[in-house]
Amino acid sequence: MAAPMNLLGVFVEVRQQIRAVQAVLCINTSFTDEDSCQMDTTGSQELSRLQVEICPDSLHFITAPDGCRHVFPLAPIRILPKSCNGLHWVQDEGLHMRLQLAGSREAGDRREMDEAWEKEELGFLRSSAFVISCGTCRGKVVTDPCVFDRVLPLPSENWREMAESWCCHGNDVTRTFAGQSLAPSEKDCLVGNLYFLMHPSMLCKDALLLAPRKGKKHVFSISQDKDQTLQLQCRRCRSSLGEAVTGESVCKGKEWHSVHTLKLLKHSICMQPLEGDATLTRSNIFSSYNTESYLAKHLACMSQMNTTFKFILEEESSDQPYLLLWLLSSDTLILTSETSPPGLADIRFHGNRQREPREASRVTNCKLDECCWEAGGEVRTHAVEAHRIVKVLYQALWDEGGKRAHRNWSKDLSVQCMPLPKAMCLELMLLLEASNQHTPASMRHMNGFKVGYLRL
Repeated sequence: MAAPMNLLGVFVEVRQQIRAVQAVLCINTSFTDEDSCQMDTTGSQELSRLQVEICPDSLHFITAPDGCRHVFPLAPIRILPKSCNGLHWVQDEGLHMRLQLAGSREAGDRREMDEAWEKEELGFLRSSAFVISCGTCRGKVVTDPCVFDRVLPLPSENWREMAESWCCHGNDVTRTFAGQSLAPSEKDCLVGNLYFLMHPSMLCKDALLLAPRKGKKHVFSISQDKDQTLQLQCRRCRSSLGEAVTGESVCKGKEWHSVHTLKLLKHSICMQPLEGDATLTRSNIFSSYNTESYLAKHLACMSQMNTTFKFILEEESSDQPYLLLWLLSSDTLILTSETSPPGLADIRFHGNRQREPREASRVTNCKLDECCWEAGGEVRTHAVEAHRIVKVLYQALWDEGGKRAHRNWSKDLSVQCMPLPKAMCLELMLLLEASNQHTPASMRHMNGFKVGYLRL
């Protein structure tokens, strides 16, 4: 081939439970099927003027005639080079291959970071006074100053549904415990993974709206069957902030008199320390939470609770369907050398940002186009970012194919409805569509559905 080769990067998808790795060496060239690759005995493959070397912890590209070596580290995983199989070339995309995962330290590191952050978060809430406002418009929603007498961690989101499985036989104690309410008292803060509970006496009721729900019960609902939930909205910008739990009967116009618990979503709230408080260096305690991670965990939790993988995304106030979602995996790891990762995480819905500990998967000791010299040519080590994701198939309902699939899914009793506020439905659609465009073209569709990702 006479034209020089333009190397783009790598896209690696790792299924950790089945230890499978799908790697795409993205190369912008005009090779044809006749220019097939030939594997030599050393484990390297030579494709016309490009040589690829597979190492346990990195992928190497050697381009001709300059002999420049491009190194893409695969931290935090290690692969088995000799397990390489399924080599095939995709026109205008690059070389695809399958490998076996030798090991991954991502799961253990992530668990330790999450535990450390949760402990630090509880310490923040116990030691300082805060100003709590809407994450979108920064309108104040809680009276100043907000000081908690007790800050306690909550069980996992689906603990109530799993309570009967805590013992191998029928147990009245666990049934009684599961039926009890977790309503906080005044000055209490009960902290969950994605939300926290407060007593309604601490909120500025004039700054909030209570909207009825027509959809099913929320997956993260902390209410009992006799209770009802109302959508909690910011009066200023109409953003959804969480839900209000009321008693069995609610009189129109007197909803606040029946509310006994408020659940505020962390990604929708901005919690800042009072001015002059030097104990905290962060401007927003919940700056690490965003809509993308919330939706990813929401979807994974629904799958665990209902033991199903198919969902119909609906607007909770009108039951209008938006998307068909088919959960493929929640143990997938994506490694990419692109500057823009899968999804729209950089847009930061509700103004929240990713916290520093979650960036530990980034290869910080390597910079794009960082060069050093060795015998035989130039060596360029490229940055590779790792993202733990939820992988889904999705289909919109605005064409005849989507409507036909929706009719079939509606008749299937194993398919669950997933009610969300309208704004969050639209955000989810944008996130999935953006992640689809960041995927190699040959991997964007499956079984008539589009493939999308949400970062955890």
